[in-house]
Order: sequence, then structure tokens, then C-alpha cells
Amino acid sequence: MGTSVVGGITDDILDQVRSANPDAGAYEFSPPACSSPVGGTANTVAGPFCGTGSGTITATGYSTGFGFSYRWQYSSDNFVTDINDLAGQTNPATAATGVITSTTYYRLRVTCSAGPVSAFSNIVSITVTPAPAATIAYTGSPYCTM
Repeated sequence: MGTSVVGGITDDILDQVRSANPDAGAYEFSPPACSSPVGGTANTVAGPFCGTGSGTITATGYSTGFGFSYRWQYSSDNFVTDINDLAGQTNPATAATGVITSTTYYRLRVTCSAGPVSAFSNIVSITVTPAPAATIAYTGSPYCTM
């Protein structure tokens, strides 16, 4: 990596050769790489909704630390072919679904930058039942007068 001289100092307090971009006065180390991500357990208490709704999803037991990133995902077909990232939702502890109009499935994707390799939480669903619709079979005119 090479050594830059900072104020004439090339070694740290432990007499170790410093990196190319030393942080004067600090110990230098490389954090351990992540490995074997765990997706954790997702949960929601939202729904069922009639016609439309929004909810919150939470997760616990997922991997944390240096090198892990998080993405909440949603699907209309239980992650068979329809897989989408929930825009802006990168906090692994909780995510807001936004307004949904049909039953939607959710999971947390945990990715380790070493590899990269991903793991997923269990899948949770929020049920939306279509709103009832009524039709009028009256053929006369007018329907009502005011």
C-alpha cells in the first residue's frame, strides 16, 4: 500500500508502518470482513385492510456490523418472479409500506459486502381485500331529486 510521511512520522505508536493515508495520532486497523449474513425475523401487525391501507414491518435477529447493508423488499406474488426494493427503506429494524391496494408480501434482505452474499428474513404479508362495490339496476330517471 505504500507509506506517506506525515510530519516526518512513518510509524504509529506501536512502531507499525502506517498506511498510505494515515490518521495522525490514531491506531490503524482494518475491521474484520462480514461473513454469513442472517436475514432475521420479520413481523407485522398491519392489516387486513379493506380497499387500501398502509403498515409498518419490523425485523429482529438480523446480522449487524461492518460491511452489512439492508434492503426491504416487496412482492405481489410471494417472491416468485415479482421482486422489488421498497424505495428508501434501508433501516433493518423497521420499514413503512406506503399505501397498498392489494395483498403484498415483504422481507428483509441482508447483504454482506464480502462476496457479496445475501440472506433473507421470513416473508410476511399484509392482506388487502377489495372494497365492496354496489351497482344500481334502476332504469328510471332521475335516481333522486333534490
